[in-house]
Amino acid sequence: MVKILILLLAAAAPAGAALTQIGAAAAVSGMVKAVSQGEAVGRIVQSGKPLYLNDHVTTDDKGRLQVLLADETVFTLGPNSDMVLDEFVYDPATGAGKVSAKIVKGAFRFVTGKVARKDPEKMKVKLSVGTIGIRGTTVVGFVDPVAQRDTVILMDNGMAIVQTDGGSAWLRAPGFGTTLSNPMQPPPPPQPMGPAAAALMGQLAPPPPPQMGPGQQGQGQGQQGQPQGGSPAGSGQFSAEEQSGQNTANLFNSAQTTLLLAGLSGATNSEVTQATQDAAQPSVNPITTWDDIRNSYSGLGAVLYTGQGTYSGTVIGQPDGGVLNFQIMVDFANYTIGDDINNSSFISLDVPTSGNTDFQPLTYVYSHDFSVLSGNAILTLTNIDDPNFTGSSIALNASANSSTPAVVVNAVYNDVNNNSSVTGTGVNTEAPTPYVP
Repeated sequence: MVKILILLLAAAAPAGAALTQIGAAAAVSGMVKAVSQGEAVGRIVQSGKPLYLNDHVTTDDKGRLQVLLADETVFTLGPNSDMVLDEFVYDPATGAGKVSAKIVKGAFRFVTGKVARKDPEKMKVKLSVGTIGIRGTTVVGFVDPVAQRDTVILMDNGMAIVQTDGGSAWLRAPGFGTTLSNPMQPPPPPQPMGPAAAALMGQLAPPPPPQMGPGQQGQGQGQQGQPQGGSPAGSGQFSAEEQSGQNTANLFNSAQTTLLLAGLSGATNSEVTQATQDAAQPSVNPITTWDDIRNSYSGLGAVLYTGQGTYSGTVIGQPDGGVLNFQIMVDFANYTIGDDINNSSFISLDVPTSGNTDFQPLTYVYSHDFSVLSGNAILTLTNIDDPNFTGSSIALNASANSSTPAVVVNAVYNDVNNNSSVTGTGVNTEAPTPYVP
């Protein structure tokens, strides 16, 4: 097999210059257009057609498509969306390269490919307010450039960092996200965004296949491979618009697209097809319940989780933020969270970014029994030594990709006497260690 290097730079290309292909369109429905750099007139994009560096891709109010890059990165755009593919460097022999795209507006979803798996620092997605850095995962979001409001939600078990000129926030738990609205302020702490994620996935889902019109039942039956219904009477064929909807019902039904990406990436046809089909599958983990925890992890015994995150809000009357640290003991064998005796479990809000050393609240988490709890594996803390932390919670998120569930701490701190009210989220930054009293 001939090894190729696709080297694509975002420098301006003169009019009439040769276009550099970086991927292909798939699962196109509605009206999708692309304008290549140096061209004044755009082109209609159909499934299997190539996409080029610096293509400005737009969808109409019924439009959807998937952008399949040569390294198997997959972008999905919903209706009334707008994206620019502004940088792509990829060496199929090593998997090294660089991916950069800008979501100008609308709903989007992306699944990282080989470049991000090789070096997460080499993939960036620019939004209207901030940027997203990737650690091998799936992300959905929505960009509203008029309101300057970007929503970003993690959908898988990797990590993503959301950044503005004012700071950054890590997304480490599936279903958690943040909304950016000020490029000079740090992103708000991650929060559960299940309903928003579901709404976005609905916008990005393919439309249903076209229905047969009256009197068209049975037309074309017995003719294997021939589409039926929804066309001019008696034709037995779909119109162009209907056919694009049918294409969307099957993510990767274009042999031309498969061959195109296989040639660009150095992968086999079946590898490209499988990678793209995997990317199309919903990746939000099922909600973890207390029954899941008790039934699956009792053999772990007692372990100690250490984690970190950020908090923000009002500190002594001024907007501020800082670092959230925690250490939590979970005894999976005896169904307890926290420690009454050794003070091994705590949540702390460290010195804020302003350097205000008067604000360093800490609370110890005493033992909570989850042997009879039901529902989602989220524990709202009541047995804590600092009542200002009332309303804080600890969630256990199981994952098929890990032998231990993740611990997510959502801290709430309200001190009316000192005019301080902040919220923050942290996730364990490494695997738990055996608990030694």
